[in-house]
Amino acid sequence: MKQQRLVRFASISLVAAVLAACAGAAPAPAPAPAPAATTKVEAPKPAAPVKLRLASWQWEDAAYKDFWNGTTEDFAKKNPNVSFEKFSFPIDNLWDKLNTELAAGTPPDLIEVTGFNVFQYMDQGVLAPLNDCFAGTDIPDKIQDQKTYAAKDGKMYALNLSARTLQLYVNQKLFDEAGVKVPTNFNELRDAAKKLTVKAKDQYGLVLVTVAHSRLYEGALVFIAGYGGHYSKNGKPALNSPEVIKGVTFFKELFDAGTIPQGVKDAAAQYAWFNQGKAAMSIDGAWYWAVLEKDGPAVLPNTKIYPIPTDTQAATGGVNNLIGIAAKSPNYKVACEYIKSLTAPQWAQLWVEKSRTIFPMQGSVSDSFVKANPGLRSTPRNSRRPSRWRRPVWRSTTTTCKKSSTPNSSKCFTTTSRSSRR
Repeated sequence: MKQQRLVRFASISLVAAVLAACAGAAPAPAPAPAPAATTKVEAPKPAAPVKLRLASWQWEDAAYKDFWNGTTEDFAKKNPNVSFEKFSFPIDNLWDKLNTELAAGTPPDLIEVTGFNVFQYMDQGVLAPLNDCFAGTDIPDKIQDQKTYAAKDGKMYALNLSARTLQLYVNQKLFDEAGVKVPTNFNELRDAAKKLTVKAKDQYGLVLVTVAHSRLYEGALVFIAGYGGHYSKNGKPALNSPEVIKGVTFFKELFDAGTIPQGVKDAAAQYAWFNQGKAAMSIDGAWYWAVLEKDGPAVLPNTKIYPIPTDTQAATGGVNNLIGIAAKSPNYKVACEYIKSLTAPQWAQLWVEKSRTIFPMQGSVSDSFVKANPGLRSTPRNSRRPSRWRRPVWRSTTTTCKKSSTPNSSKCFTTTSRSSRR
């Protein structure tokens, strides 16, 4: 038995040897690959921190603060290295503060300006041209009058943010109680102001700023325009023109008659008189509606808006707000990106919804806003020629909105109408 097992084992060994010989020698194992050379990869350096100082009188304004807070917070969220510092003062103080910074060579990076003083800052070299900023974008074409307003020698110096109009705000309750009709011309305005002034109640027919202030200049200009005049003509001062003299005289007559309160020093003071039901009329812009919602809720239900009652029925209008970049800002590129972001439909619509002034871009007025504000729907045009402010864009006291090709939005134009808006 043992011999048989040995024979069987020898046979198996022989078969294995034969098979191995037929297969050839087994290949030697491949050498292990040499370790790859390592490349040192450095983490990208974080962008250098940038703080943008933004000068505006609207940071705390009920009509605009949501826009400025929303746009700056969103931009900073998308660009974590960027932060914003508010350069915030009331409009009466802002320009003095700004001029001090300019004299020191440390201006805010971003400067909001008005339709009046933007040309002053352009001429002084305060604002940097925005042509390079807008290159490759459709901003110059989609923003109304972007190429012509706040522009000189083919250079654009600020982004147009809004169009403005002025209207007559009326406390209809006071009119009804006194049995007075809403005025449509100078004589009716004078008479209504007198009848609605009740000194025993500390109530005045009309409230306007009456001390040295840009609003005093503007208030007089409303009446001057009502006589067909302006402070200048053909680029030259026209302060002695008959129309200017008539307009200023009319303002003075209202003041001397005691129909306008004395010592109204600024916009806030003017607002307060109407907000508290102590003035039957006020002349102000569309932004005042948002102020009324916040600070005059008791008066708001009784408030109606009419065109300014002058003999010419001249409507007022023009660019209201703009924003530019300081020529001496070291952060031009970042500031440019922020300015471009303001033209996104969501921010344009927020501007309109909060301020009631029109961001001059198609799609800025949403269908939902028009539905909630039926007074913005089509109104008849006034055939009289409107009186222009300096380089105006919008010329009248009411806004017309029609369905736009842009989804969920409407296209709006300002027009003059005798209808009121609640």
